[in-house]
Amino acid sequence: MSTPDQFDILPAPAHVADEAAKLVREIADHAQRQRGSFTLILAGGSTPKALYERLASEPGPIDWSRITILQGDERCVGPEHADSNYRMARAALLDRVPIDPARVHRIRGELGPTAAAGAYDGILRATGPADLALLGMGVDGHTASLFPGHDFARDAGKLAVPAAAPAGFAIAERVSLTLEALNRSALILALITGADKAAALARVRRERLSPAGNDALPISRVRPGVRFLLDVAAAGTAAGTVASN
Repeated sequence: MSTPDQFDILPAPAHVADEAAKLVREIADHAQRQRGSFTLILAGGSTPKALYERLASEPGPIDWSRITILQGDERCVGPEHADSNYRMARAALLDRVPIDPARVHRIRGELGPTAAAGAYDGILRATGPADLALLGMGVDGHTASLFPGHDFARDAGKLAVPAAAPAGFAIAERVSLTLEALNRSALILALITGADKAAALARVRRERLSPAGNDALPISRVRPGVRFLLDVAAAGTAAGTVASN
Protein backbone atom coordinates (compact mmCIF):
# COMPACT_ATOMS: atom_id res chain seq x y z
CA MET A 1 0.00 0.00 0.00
CA SER A 2 1.44 3.37 -1.00
CA THR A 3 2.19 6.07 1.54
CA PRO A 4 -0.28 8.98 1.30
CA ASP A 5 0.83 12.48 0.45
CA GLN A 6 1.21 15.00 3.24
CA PHE A 7 0.46 18.71 2.80
CA ASP A 8 1.89 21.02 5.45
CA ILE A 9 0.71 24.63 5.24
CA LEU A 10 2.93 27.29 6.81
CA PRO A 11 2.43 31.04 7.14
CA ALA A 12 5.06 32.35 4.70
CA PRO A 13 7.97 31.31 2.44
CA ALA A 14 10.45 31.88 5.29
CA HIS A 15 8.61 29.33 7.40
CA VAL A 16 8.67 26.83 4.53
CA ALA A 17 12.45 27.23 4.28
CA ASP A 18 12.83 26.87 8.04
CA GLU A 19 10.73 23.70 8.20
CA ALA A 20 12.51 22.23 5.17
CA ALA A 21 15.91 22.87 6.76
CA LYS A 22 14.76 21.18 9.95
CA LEU A 23 13.57 18.13 8.01
CA VAL A 24 16.75 17.88 5.92
CA ARG A 25 18.88 17.95 9.07
CA GLU A 26 16.73 15.26 10.72
CA ILE A 27 16.69 12.98 7.67
CA ALA A 28 20.43 13.42 7.06
CA ASP A 29 21.28 12.73 10.68
CA HIS A 30 19.12 9.60 10.71
CA ALA A 31 20.61 8.28 7.45
CA GLN A 32 24.16 8.92 8.60
CA ARG A 33 23.52 7.19 11.91
CA GLN A 34 21.94 4.20 10.17
CA ARG A 35 24.17 3.82 7.12
CA GLY A 36 27.03 6.28 7.51
CA SER A 37 26.04 8.41 4.53
CA PHE A 38 23.27 10.59 3.07
CA THR A 39 22.41 11.31 -0.57
CA LEU A 40 20.48 14.47 -1.43
CA ILE A 41 19.01 15.59 -4.76
CA LEU A 42 18.95 19.38 -5.03
CA ALA A 43 16.29 21.48 -6.72
CA GLY A 44 16.63 24.89 -8.32
CA GLY A 45 14.52 27.95 -7.59
CA SER A 46 14.15 30.69 -4.99
CA THR A 47 12.48 28.59 -2.28
CA PRO A 48 15.20 25.88 -2.31
CA LYS A 49 17.80 28.66 -2.31
CA ALA A 50 16.40 29.95 0.98
CA LEU A 51 16.59 26.41 2.36
CA TYR A 52 20.23 26.07 1.27
CA GLU A 53 21.13 29.35 2.97
CA ARG A 54 19.61 28.11 6.22
CA LEU A 55 21.50 24.83 6.01
CA ALA A 56 24.74 26.74 5.45
CA SER A 57 24.14 29.08 8.39
CA GLU A 58 23.24 26.22 10.76
CA PRO A 59 24.97 23.12 9.31
CA GLY A 60 24.72 20.79 12.34
CA PRO A 61 24.07 17.96 13.07
CA ILE A 62 24.87 16.98 9.48
CA ASP A 63 28.30 15.48 8.79
CA TRP A 64 28.95 17.17 5.46
CA SER A 65 31.95 14.96 4.73
CA ARG A 66 29.55 12.03 4.33
CA ILE A 67 26.96 13.65 2.05
CA THR A 68 26.56 12.93 -1.65
CA ILE A 69 24.97 15.75 -3.66
CA LEU A 70 23.05 15.24 -6.91
CA GLN A 71 21.12 17.67 -9.08
CA GLY A 72 17.50 17.25 -10.09
CA ASP A 73 17.94 19.25 -13.27
CA GLU A 74 20.17 21.78 -14.98
CA ARG A 75 20.08 24.24 -17.81
CA CYS A 76 22.55 23.61 -20.61
CA VAL A 77 24.96 26.31 -19.53
CA GLY A 78 28.34 26.34 -17.85
CA PRO A 79 28.75 26.25 -14.06
CA GLU A 80 29.50 30.00 -13.87
CA HIS A 81 26.46 31.07 -15.89
CA ALA A 82 23.95 33.24 -14.04
CA ASP A 83 21.15 30.75 -14.86
CA SER A 84 23.02 27.67 -13.63
CA ASN A 85 21.26 25.77 -10.86
CA TYR A 86 24.65 24.47 -9.76
CA ARG A 87 26.03 28.00 -9.46
CA MET A 88 23.11 28.96 -7.23
CA ALA A 89 23.51 25.89 -5.01
CA ARG A 90 27.26 26.41 -4.76
CA ALA A 91 26.91 30.05 -3.71
CA ALA A 92 24.07 29.42 -1.27
CA LEU A 93 25.34 26.17 0.26
CA LEU A 94 28.14 24.09 -1.20
CA ASP A 95 30.92 26.70 -0.86
CA ARG A 96 29.83 27.39 2.72
CA VAL A 97 29.96 23.91 4.24
CA PRO A 98 32.84 21.38 4.61
CA ILE A 99 31.62 19.05 1.90
CA ASP A 100 33.92 16.71 -0.01
CA PRO A 101 34.04 18.09 -3.59
CA ALA A 102 34.36 14.54 -4.93
CA ARG A 103 30.89 13.80 -3.56
CA VAL A 104 29.25 16.70 -5.41
CA HIS A 105 27.99 15.51 -8.80
CA ARG A 106 26.87 18.33 -11.04
CA ILE A 107 25.13 17.99 -14.37
CA ARG A 108 27.61 19.22 -16.99
CA GLY A 109 25.12 21.23 -18.99
CA GLU A 110 27.85 22.81 -21.09
CA LEU A 111 28.23 19.44 -22.86
CA GLY A 112 24.79 19.83 -24.43
CA PRO A 113 21.59 18.01 -23.48
CA THR A 114 22.29 14.61 -25.00
CA ALA A 115 25.89 14.18 -23.82
CA ALA A 116 25.19 15.69 -20.40
CA ALA A 117 22.14 13.47 -19.84
CA GLY A 118 24.05 10.36 -20.86
CA ALA A 119 26.93 11.14 -18.52
CA TYR A 120 24.62 11.91 -15.62
CA ASP A 121 22.59 8.76 -16.14
CA GLY A 122 25.78 6.83 -15.45
CA ILE A 123 26.47 8.84 -12.29
CA LEU A 124 22.97 8.19 -10.98
CA ARG A 125 23.33 4.45 -11.54
CA ALA A 126 26.64 4.46 -9.70
CA THR A 127 25.39 6.45 -6.70
CA GLY A 128 22.13 4.56 -6.27
CA PRO A 129 18.81 5.90 -4.93
CA ALA A 130 18.78 9.13 -2.95
CA ASP A 131 17.67 9.40 0.65
CA LEU A 132 15.89 12.66 -0.12
CA ALA A 133 14.88 14.46 -3.31
CA LEU A 134 13.93 18.13 -3.19
CA LEU A 135 11.42 19.39 -5.73
CA GLY A 136 9.90 22.70 -6.66
CA MET A 137 6.95 23.42 -8.94
CA GLY A 138 6.45 26.04 -11.63
CA VAL A 139 3.19 27.88 -12.22
CA ASP A 140 2.60 25.47 -15.11
CA GLY A 141 2.99 22.39 -12.89
CA HIS A 142 6.46 21.45 -14.09
CA THR A 143 8.98 19.97 -11.70
CA ALA A 144 12.71 19.53 -12.20
CA SER A 145 12.82 20.19 -15.98
CA LEU A 146 9.87 17.93 -16.74
CA PHE A 147 7.38 20.30 -18.38
CA PRO A 148 3.79 19.74 -19.53
CA GLY A 149 3.95 17.97 -22.88
CA HIS A 150 7.12 16.04 -21.98
CA ASP A 151 7.20 12.63 -23.65
CA PHE A 152 7.41 10.43 -20.56
CA ALA A 153 7.11 7.24 -22.61
CA ARG A 154 10.53 7.91 -24.14
CA ASP A 155 12.09 8.06 -20.67
CA ALA A 156 11.50 4.37 -19.92
CA GLY A 157 14.59 2.78 -18.38
CA LYS A 158 16.45 6.09 -18.13
CA LEU A 159 17.46 8.09 -15.08
CA ALA A 160 18.49 11.36 -16.80
CA VAL A 161 17.25 12.71 -20.12
CA PRO A 162 17.45 15.76 -22.36
CA ALA A 163 14.51 18.09 -21.75
CA ALA A 164 13.17 21.26 -23.29
CA ALA A 165 11.51 24.25 -21.68
CA PRO A 166 8.64 25.84 -23.62
CA ALA A 167 8.68 29.28 -25.20
CA GLY A 168 9.10 32.05 -22.67
CA PHE A 169 11.92 30.45 -20.71
CA ALA A 170 15.35 32.02 -21.13
CA ILE A 171 17.18 28.69 -21.47
CA ALA A 172 15.29 26.05 -23.46
CA GLU A 173 17.81 23.20 -23.47
CA ARG A 174 17.86 21.28 -20.19
CA VAL A 175 18.81 17.99 -18.56
CA SER A 176 16.40 16.47 -16.07
CA LEU A 177 16.14 13.47 -13.82
CA THR A 178 13.31 11.22 -14.94
CA LEU A 179 10.31 10.20 -12.90
CA GLU A 180 12.01 6.83 -12.39
CA ALA A 181 15.06 8.52 -10.88
CA LEU A 182 12.98 10.75 -8.62
CA ASN A 183 10.58 8.02 -7.58
CA ARG A 184 13.29 5.70 -6.34
CA SER A 185 14.24 8.27 -3.68
CA ALA A 186 13.39 7.21 -0.14
CA LEU A 187 11.57 10.51 0.46
CA ILE A 188 10.47 13.38 -1.76
CA LEU A 189 10.00 16.87 -0.34
CA ALA A 190 8.25 19.45 -2.53
CA LEU A 191 8.62 23.13 -1.60
CA ILE A 192 5.94 25.37 -3.13
CA THR A 193 5.34 29.02 -2.31
CA GLY A 194 3.47 31.96 -3.83
CA ALA A 195 -0.10 32.76 -4.86
CA ASP A 196 0.81 32.25 -8.52
CA LYS A 197 1.17 28.51 -7.77
CA ALA A 198 -2.28 28.12 -6.15
CA ALA A 199 -4.22 27.19 -9.29
CA ALA A 200 -1.68 24.59 -10.41
CA LEU A 201 -1.43 23.17 -6.90
CA ALA A 202 -5.22 22.77 -6.64
CA ARG A 203 -5.12 20.79 -9.89
CA VAL A 204 -2.19 18.72 -8.65
CA ARG A 205 -4.09 17.76 -5.52
CA ARG A 206 -7.04 16.61 -7.61
CA GLU A 207 -4.84 14.66 -10.00
CA ARG A 208 -2.93 12.94 -7.21
CA LEU A 209 -6.14 11.46 -5.86
CA SER A 210 -6.66 9.48 -9.08
CA PRO A 211 -4.40 7.54 -11.48
CA ALA A 212 -2.31 9.97 -13.50
CA GLY A 213 -3.56 10.29 -17.05
CA ASN A 214 -1.56 11.47 -20.01
CA ASP A 215 -2.75 15.03 -19.40
CA ALA A 216 -1.63 15.11 -15.75
CA LEU A 217 0.82 17.80 -14.75
CA PRO A 218 4.40 16.54 -14.37
CA ILE A 219 4.52 16.93 -10.59
CA SER A 220 1.28 14.95 -10.35
CA ARG A 221 3.14 11.98 -11.81
CA VAL A 222 5.71 11.80 -9.05
CA ARG A 223 4.88 8.75 -6.96
CA PRO A 224 2.50 8.95 -3.98
CA GLY A 225 4.08 9.68 -0.64
CA VAL A 226 5.36 13.18 -1.42
CA ARG A 227 5.54 15.61 1.48
CA PHE A 228 4.49 19.06 0.32
CA LEU A 229 5.59 22.14 2.27
CA LEU A 230 3.39 25.07 1.22
CA ASP A 231 2.91 28.64 2.27
CA VAL A 232 -0.62 29.93 2.77
CA ALA A 233 -0.59 31.80 -0.53
CA ALA A 234 0.25 28.69 -2.57
CA ALA A 235 -2.18 26.51 -0.62
CA GLY A 236 -5.09 28.76 -1.54
CA THR A 237 -8.27 26.88 -0.69
CA ALA A 238 -6.44 23.54 -0.43
CA ALA A 239 -6.96 21.76 2.87
CA GLY A 240 -3.86 20.56 4.66
CA THR A 241 -2.06 20.00 7.91
CA VAL A 242 -0.72 23.14 9.55
CA ALA A 243 2.81 22.45 10.73
CA SER A 244 3.89 23.90 14.04
CA ASN A 245 6.73 26.40 14.19
